Amino acid sequence: MKWWWIKFKEFFHFNPKEKKGATVLLLLLFFITMINFGLKKYTYQESFVRIEKEIIPRFKLYDTTACMDFNGSLMEGIKPYWVEKIQANRKKYGKFQCIEDLRDLKGIKEFHIKKWSKLVDPSFLRCPKIHLNKVSEKEFSAFFRIPKKTAKTAIKYRDKIGGFAITKQLEQVYYFPKHRLTTRKNRILINKNSISKINLKNAKYPKLAKHLLISKKEAYQLSKFKKKPSKPEIQTIFEKSKHQEYIHHYLIWK
Repeated sequence: MKWWWIKFKEFFHFNPKEKKGATVLLLLLFFITMINFGLKKYTYQESFVRIEKEIIPRFKLYDTTACMDFNGSLMEGIKPYWVEKIQANRKKYGKFQCIEDLRDLKGIKEFHIKKWSKLVDPSFLRCPKIHLNKVSEKEFSAFFRIPKKTAKTAIKYRDKIGGFAITKQLEQVYYFPKHRLTTRKNRILINKNSISKINLKNAKYPKLAKHLLISKKEAYQLSKFKKKPSKPEIQTIFEKSKHQEYIHHYLIWK
């Protein structure tokens, strides 16, 4: 007989007290296993009951091909991390206007937009446009997904200069995120007829100098015109100005 077999038999050679202890231990393990099995079975049954009573009826109420609502609470299939970020952004800036607004969330990738686009209502894929010179402070904040303080500054600047002539002017607003213009360029409408214009025929130097887009030197030169100036003449005056591109929209002669 080999030595390892002898050692193996000696290891399991219990005295009467040890046999009782081993029996008790085995029975204890058996009962623990049965209790664990029973708890799991009960949990699974509860889960199936919840699926039948709660989850399945919910999906019956919605079209499963368009079940996501980023302005509501139904966001099945989205990771909790993104749900929290979406809800926080919505609480801060208001409702999302379309799927493209979600691109402003930090960490969102193109595959997220493509995946979610297949699960939302078709109307959420169409992005509405805004009239930049008519939009309110609240609408401005919701459209660009920016703080209300920044939106208030932009609206105040718009009212002071008499309205925006081009979207690039928003870059003059403090803390305005320039990249938001790139993503929304095709969604912004500007009615140049709504811009408040200065009549150079009657305007005097003090009035011209008060305008935010006109310096004192430029105001002095404009006040010297005795007849309607041509566009090249206006551009010559504002040659060194950062407003040269659009200043002619604010001037008129009549």
